[in-house]
Order: sequence, then structure tokens, then C-alpha cells
Amino acid sequence: MDWIKILEKIGAVSRETKILPENEKMESLEQEESHLSQDNETDIPENVELGLTEREGLLEATEHTLLLCREQVEQKGEDFYLVQKDSSQLLMGVFDGCGGSGAKVYPQFASQTGARVASRTLAKAVEEWFSDRRMLRESEGKTEETAQEPESRSEEELHKMMKEKLAECQAAVQTGQLLLGSLKKEFPSTMVFFTVSEEETAHADFFWCGDSRGYVLDMAGLHQVTKDDVAITDAMENLREDAPMTNVANASVPFVVHRKSTELKKPSLLIAATDGCFGYLTSPMEFEKLLLQTMNVSENMEQWKSELEKEIEKVAGDDFTLAIWNGMFGSFQEMKDSFRQRQQYMEEKYPLEEKTTEEMLSIQWREYKTSYESLMDAGEVKHGN
Repeated sequence: MDWIKILEKIGAVSRETKILPENEKMESLEQEESHLSQDNETDIPENVELGLTEREGLLEATEHTLLLCREQVEQKGEDFYLVQKDSSQLLMGVFDGCGGSGAKVYPQFASQTGARVASRTLAKAVEEWFSDRRMLRESEGKTEETAQEPESRSEEELHKMMKEKLAECQAAVQTGQLLLGSLKKEFPSTMVFFTVSEEETAHADFFWCGDSRGYVLDMAGLHQVTKDDVAITDAMENLREDAPMTNVANASVPFVVHRKSTELKKPSLLIAATDGCFGYLTSPMEFEKLLLQTMNVSENMEQWKSELEKEIEKVAGDDFTLAIWNGMFGSFQEMKDSFRQRQQYMEEKYPLEEKTTEEMLSIQWREYKTSYESLMDAGEVKHGN
């Protein structure tokens, strides 16, 4: 099997990287780049999507979408992202390779970590699933009997494709030796993405595994839709305890994919975020305030993206990736005007000052929590084994 073509497709290597057969000694990356540029560049397809630097066009904000991805160490980041659109639906998602259990470096993957490879592998799986789902809708959705079939089996097909892609990664590094420890995870990554019809915005579907989060932000506040796959699910407590994950996509042990359909009864924003966006803030209230404050000082989606990046970077100790859709608003100014009263309320109700104690934050959280968790427990479907 030609593994370099698989790696190119998932963005784990670039055109300047060559992978040697396992029975040959890996030379330094600098030497490999030189060899490839001289001898093998023509072997690489011209239209292959590569890593983050090759996807910069996707990061440009549009009238209704914002996508932000920041690496702590350039070309070493373990977050990734995906945006897909067809004639009827939009998909936006973020992926966070787990740098703890996925810190192992694989020579077969150009000395990238398993976490970095995993986030890109999952993005590729979701991309192919979305494409297949579109074709299925178009071919089967024309009759009343088959119109609902794509939705009823969507989680099963997604889970299957994720497992298959991750299994390809594991096969590429298989040495014939068993891993030590039955709980060892290879190529682990979290995932969250949403799909929404830009024409019929009555509801959105969220899919996830791990602790990356999906949110709805409306005039009643920020609502976490997804439920973290962690030992402690209270968002405030988890900021203090950093609880271990209980479910994450990987190539070694079973995992579950969750799906939840959420009704959008008022103008809303849809948000997908890796934990680098919210995990270093003082409270869940601060994430909503950060979103609203940066929105208020911006004039368009591109400026909002810049403001968000600047503010998150001040506190983040990890890669961070954020996707936002505001398609239920006619313009950026309309969105700003709609949320201005909510921002003022948040500033007055949940101030964060030098004199704010942990006890005061706990009181604030108890008041905020009911609305924040109002979408978390209803309508979840899960698939996997």
C-alpha cells in the first residue's frame, strides 16, 4: 500500500516529506526534503489537500462563517478543522488530537505525533462521510419511503468510517508486537462538528466524542449542547479538576460517537470549539463574555476572528480551534445589535474582578448553570462499540 498518498490526503505530511520503507534507515528531515525535491516531486498529485498551511484559504471568514485555528508551536499543532458545504447543508467541525496518550512519534508518519495524525485522519473521515451522505440524500431522498433513511443510519456510517480511517493509521505502524497495556490508545483525538441547512434553519445536528464542545448562543445566553466525555461533567468543576476523558476516538479501543438534534427557536449562533478555547478561562461565564465582548468591538466576521484570536491567545496554554456560524442573522451589524443587551447583562450580572473569590464564582455559576445546561441532556443518540 502506498502510504505516502494516504498521508497526503489526511494532511500528515507535505510535498517536501518522503517516507522510507521500514527496512531502510530514516534520514534527517532536511535530507529527505532535499531528496524529494530533486527526485520524487512528480510522484505527488497536484490537487492533494495537505496540512494547516495548505488550508489557509478555509480560514478566511465569510459573511456567515468564522474559523480560527492557532497552533502553540508552528507545524506541530494537534488541532485541526473542517468546513464542507453542498447545495443544502453546511458542516463545520474541530478536532483535537490528544497530546498525552497520543504523544508517541511515528517515523512512518514523518515523525509526527499520533495526536496530530489522528485529528487530520478524523477530519478526512468526516469529509468523506459528509460527501457520501449528500449523495445518499440526492439518490434516496426523492421518495417518501427513503427520505429518512440517511438520517437514521448517519451515526452508524460515521462511526464506521472513523474506525476504518484510524485502523489504516494503525496498520501503517504495525510491527507485529502487541501494545503494552490493554488501555493503551493509539491515534487518539476528540471531535465535534455541526451540520445545518442554510435554507431551513429550524434545527442543527451536533456530532461529537471527547471533550471538544458544541454550543448554541442566543439572546438567552450560551448553551452547551454536547456533554463532555469526562469523569466530571460539571463545566465549572472541570476547569478546576481537569478530569480524565472517558471516551475518545482512537485506533485501539472501542469508542462512541454521539449525535444530538437541537431545535433553533430563535436567532442563534452555532459554535464548535476545542478545549483550548475555553479550558483556560476562570469560568464558563467568561467564555460567553469573551464571545460577546469581541463581537461588540468588531465590524465584521474577519475582525471578530482577529479579536477572538488575540483574547484567547492571552490565556490559552494549548492549541485552540473555533468554528462559528451566524447564518440566522441578515448581517453582522444585526447580530451585534441583537446581542448588545445580552452583553450588558453578562457584564453586570457576572463581573470578574480582583476581589472576586471562588465562593463568589460558585454562586454565579449556580445561577448561570441552569440556562447553560438547558440543551445538554435532551435528544442524544450514541453509536459505537
